[in-house]
This record gives sequence, structure tokens and C-alpha cells, in this order.
Amino acid sequence: MHEEPTTVLIQRYLDALPTDTAPIIRELLERAVGRLHMLCATFLRKGYPRLMQPPVNLETDELLGGVVAGLLTALRTTRSPTVPRFFALANQHMPWQLIDLARRLDERPAAPALAESRVAAAPASTEDQDGRRTAAPLASQAWTAPSVSASGTACRSARRARRVT
Repeated sequence: MHEEPTTVLIQRYLDALPTDTAPIIRELLERAVGRLHMLCATFLRKGYPRLMQPPVNLETDELLGGVVAGLLTALRTTRSPTVPRFFALANQHMPWQLIDLARRLDERPAAPALAESRVAAAPASTEDQDGRRTAAPLASQAWTAPSVSASGTACRSARRARRVT
């Protein structure tokens, strides 16, 4: 089965928009979602790579969802006569979505700083896989790397000092 190019299909939907808007807009966006996803990914990766990293961790699908929602409302009132103008309208919505996201992030209260004095100490005992409690090793019993003598062998005294009984 041979499908027509996406551009031709999108143009058909754009031509049919004035007659019956709701189902045509839905079908138009379903056909265009692959190209819109690619545009959103490129827009984020090249223009705003910082937003894809912590603490925001914005994903392409999140931006795409906002762009599609904006296009749904925009296509009810405006008509794009050609496919390039349709995608220009989509490209217009991308920075608007990012600005809206930034505004929402700015409205959120910042996380309070964590003082070291409020950090809980390590537990005195831990549970193993079977649920049995075992004593945590003391700091003095912590494993250290063996000392190496000039001949390349580990010193016997260093091994004795590391032994945990």
C-alpha cells in the first residue's frame, strides 16, 4: 500500500477546514504529529538544550502536547492556506509554550536549602535481604587499600590492620 506524502495530505485537510472544523482539525493534527514531533525535538535540542537537563527535564512530548493544544485553539479561529504557513504557526507556538513553562516554574516556590545539621545520621544497623538486622561497620573498621612495598607486594602489617573480626 502506497501512502501519499504528508505534505499533500495536510494540504487536503487545510483546504477542507472551512467546511467541518472539529474532525478535520483532529485528522490534520494526527497526520502532522510526526513532523511536529520532529520540529519540537529540533527546537528543544538546538535552541534550548538547557531545558532538557535537570531540574526541568523537559521532554519533546511535553512540548508537543502544548503545541498541539495551542494549535487546536488557533485553528478554530485562523486558517492556514498552505502547509508552510501551518508549520510556521506551529513554530510560533513553540516559544510561547516554553515561555508559559518558564512562567509556571517561576511561580513555584523554591525548595528550601537543606542544612547539614538537619541531615539524619547513618543507621546503626541495616537489614539484609532476608530482613535480618546486621550491625553497620564502624568507621575504624572501614576497608582501605593495601599498602604496597617497593617490591610490589602488600605489607603484612597493613593486612593485619584491615582485618575485621
